[in-house]
Amino acid sequence: MTWRLYSLAAVTFVFVTAEMFPIGALPQMASGLKVSDGQVGFLLTGYAVVAGLSAVPVVAATRARERRSLIVGAAVLLAVSQLGMALVPGFWAVFCLRVVGALSHGVVWSAGPVIAARLAGPERAGRASSVVFFGGSAGLVLGSPMAAALSQAFGWRPAAALIGILALLAGAAVRLALPALPAEPVHARSDGSVTPSVWGPVAVISGATIVVVTAHYISYTYLAVLMGDRGVHGAQYALALVAYGAAGLLAVRPVGAGTDRSPRRTAAVLVVVLVLGVAALGVARSGWWAVPGLLAWAGAFAAAPVVLQARVLAVAPGDPDRASAAYVTAFQVGIGGGAALGAVALGALGSGSLPWITVVVALPTLAIVLLARRSFG
Repeated sequence: MTWRLYSLAAVTFVFVTAEMFPIGALPQMASGLKVSDGQVGFLLTGYAVVAGLSAVPVVAATRARERRSLIVGAAVLLAVSQLGMALVPGFWAVFCLRVVGALSHGVVWSAGPVIAARLAGPERAGRASSVVFFGGSAGLVLGSPMAAALSQAFGWRPAAALIGILALLAGAAVRLALPALPAEPVHARSDGSVTPSVWGPVAVISGATIVVVTAHYISYTYLAVLMGDRGVHGAQYALALVAYGAAGLLAVRPVGAGTDRSPRRTAAVLVVVLVLGVAALGVARSGWWAVPGLLAWAGAFAAAPVVLQARVLAVAPGDPDRASAAYVTAFQVGIGGGAALGAVALGALGSGSLPWITVVVALPTLAIVLLARRSFG
């Protein structure tokens, strides 16, 4: 059972790592493609927009497909995207290949946690799903450091190719570890339609997701610029990203336990810590003073998806695939919106404005979490 869950976690890890790739490789991509930092940020925006817009229709179109083959096919498509990026010459060709990978993103994030819960059974569904969430959280916090280190050592194109190879290996692991899994029917009402009462809580959770993810990516997309302003460059920046990743991973497990006991309180604490961490980074004038805020920010945001997607599955047990697709769409809207808003603010107001815009945008999430008792438990 553990090997099966880890194979799914490997796929979510490599998908998130691929999505976050431009953040870690930003300086090298900007130089190699002869574009600005803001334009590299739009590679993240484009991926997020396509992943968000395609999640619900792609999940609906593939609902009847066998689950194992679906995950393997998604991993292969991502590998094609990453390996192609290593070969094509210009910015727009890279952009188009990013779109190819984004098309299968929603399938993995919608089906992966549901498959894990199905394999483990109802009594261990939450714990099994958290393993898949851990893979995604690891991608969020380790993907950028890995991209930064590989890009600095070998160049961004070999780094992209390596992630493509990892996608193929993750797909092979799923093919070997999982049994064939026919699609499950959706629980429906007597008239054949899906019960609509769950969509209110799903919409609230998705709204909170959009707000907090947008806030995060306004600053995180341009973290290389923010840390560079504070004297952290090159190998020091890669080390800062490793510390960011370690802090995020350390936060995921205890937050998973807190989600089971008190999801609303856990979500509220995460928002507060995120806001305080980003604010601390904003006031810091040197790299060392920025580190505590960076680590607090890392832990809070890495753990946020554990709470958010766990709540989506909890409020929509009868239609987990579509509920997860709605959450995936919300998350991608936040990534794309945050990267785009950050690019605009970076050009118009300068990098010093980014942490404070993040703080202002993130604060409404706290009100949503505290007031929406049905959605957050």
